[in-house]
Amino acid sequence: MADPSSEVLLPPSVEQLIQKICIEQNQTPPHADLKRKLADRGEEESLRILNDIARQKIRTNLSACINHWLKNNHHQPNSPCSSPSKPPFVARLYGNPQDSLPSTSEAVPDFMVTEPPRESERAVLEALGELEFRKQFLILSYSGGKELQTVISAEEIRRLKDLPMIQFEQRVWQSLGQSYALREDRRMYPDWDCGKTHIYHCHVYLNGNTSFKGPYLNKTRTHLQKVLGDDNVLIVKFEEEDKDCPLCYYYGAYSKIAKEGISVGLRRYRFFGKLFFISMCMW
Repeated sequence: MADPSSEVLLPPSVEQLIQKICIEQNQTPPHADLKRKLADRGEEESLRILNDIARQKIRTNLSACINHWLKNNHHQPNSPCSSPSKPPFVARLYGNPQDSLPSTSEAVPDFMVTEPPRESERAVLEALGELEFRKQFLILSYSGGKELQTVISAEEIRRLKDLPMIQFEQRVWQSLGQSYALREDRRMYPDWDCGKTHIYHCHVYLNGNTSFKGPYLNKTRTHLQKVLGDDNVLIVKFEEEDKDCPLCYYYGAYSKIAKEGISVGLRRYRFFGKLFFISMCMW
């Protein structure tokens, strides 16, 4: 049972905004002490701070970001954190070379750095869809749950398209896996075409985000895999409930996935039963 002293009640509007940020930016909820500090600021100011954070791409984690806002927002109205729509140093980040770096007295936290425009998600997913499925899945696995368009371009994907599987895995690990995946999640096989079953895993977290693991090669094949084919069966693992999180925090995300399915590139897998999702449609 959770320690009552660690339970902090925030206004529903604040809790909902925290949950929205966690889901959209793949973050975990802030620590209890930061929730207490938000509670001390009151609902209106907490919402203003969280809305400011929601407009930025979080580079570290939500707790660190909230802590920065709380420290700088109260007494420094001209701080880069208090006006995210027009941060004072962004113009210099992509201006003249001599102005490209802020001075040490005006350091911009790394989660505040504005990036140049990226390719659309659709363009990258369409390039991904040109690959055979096991190559698609390996890219998604090695991207570590990050938004794909933030870590690889459509052009890079197409350059990898025709590589043999062993070389493909090596290149994708070097460009993505080393930065975004765990070492134990690397998939290396001397013969990818040995006739073994390709097994695809999906992990669903409390905030509704997903990450992919595999493909794993296995000698056994389930009835579903025999009937539908390896590529059309996704084995899903739901993260265990966290006693410190309210029921509504994960119920909404899990029920949404059960109803709408899970997107894997341009494919969508629908709930079939127990741990299995099967490919039912394309975007």
